[in-house]
Amino acid sequence: MKYYILILISFTCLSPLYSQILYTQTVEDLKSYKKNSTDIIKEANDIVVSKEVFSIVNKTMFEVSKDKHDYVSMASYWWPNPKTENGLPYVVKDGELNEEVYENYRDFKQLVEFSKSIKTLGIAYYLSRDSKYILEAERKLRGWFVDDETKMNPNMNHSQFIKGINQGRIEGIIDARYFIDVIEGIDLLSMDGGFNRSLGNSLQNWFRQFLIWMETSTIGKRGFQLKNNIATSYHLQRMVYNTFIGKSNKAIEVYEGDFSKLFDNQIDSKGAQPLELKRTKAYGYSTSNLGYLKKGITLASNLRGADVHLNGNRHNKVIKAQEFIDNRLKK
Repeated sequence: MKYYILILISFTCLSPLYSQILYTQTVEDLKSYKKNSTDIIKEANDIVVSKEVFSIVNKTMFEVSKDKHDYVSMASYWWPNPKTENGLPYVVKDGELNEEVYENYRDFKQLVEFSKSIKTLGIAYYLSRDSKYILEAERKLRGWFVDDETKMNPNMNHSQFIKGINQGRIEGIIDARYFIDVIEGIDLLSMDGGFNRSLGNSLQNWFRQFLIWMETSTIGKRGFQLKNNIATSYHLQRMVYNTFIGKSNKAIEVYEGDFSKLFDNQIDSKGAQPLELKRTKAYGYSTSNLGYLKKGITLASNLRGADVHLNGNRHNKVIKAQEFIDNRLKK
């Protein structure tokens, strides 16, 4: 079972910082795009026609931040306290989604839809080489990251806040995992050098600032203390963002250090992921976490230009973890 397949492709680069490694995408992913090209092109065309601009500035709830450019999301599994008149502080019901998350706090929904649209436009360009996909993606990217009126501040200080308890928490960094789709979309859009160079520099600068927030801010650096799937997402993002801004050596350093520790700390000798099995939706979280681990291996492999087996231990742990999940889901 192979999860890390070399996919270095010789494309004309937008700039030396765009290495065209396709990040966490594999050869199987590229084959899947071609196999489903009709549906992907149709979806991309719908995106172009709609010309929707995604932004977080249209929010009406300002209880944790007065700045409309700050990303705000509410913790998914926290509910009004039945023992208090005002419902505060909220209490957790793990695995039970509070619809208030989407009804009153729409930044997360905007982030997901925006990120997926950029990835879809990137794949459509990869399949067709039609520049209309580049132009629409550039418009959307400016709206989210660059334009003064609509851009997002490069932080997640108020992600997944809990009413009556805090104004944001590092666990909310999991929301930002969708930015990986954005970067992979940009990679595909820039393969022939048609992507706007100035915009590309602005995007790199935004992620450079976001990475600084992740690693040095009071709330951001708490990510180093995380243990479960959120930790995997945190360090995977560090790898991807460092690669995007041209620091591939730093990305490998993250892989060899913080990311690699997760294989031993998260997967036991039987292939189980104890930290995820504690959750109500145990196998859903186990599958997601394993997916992040695989993506990290793929990125490290692409950066090095060869499969990353190392001592074989991580490879074996990934196989065992997948087998454990598959066997349990069959029961």
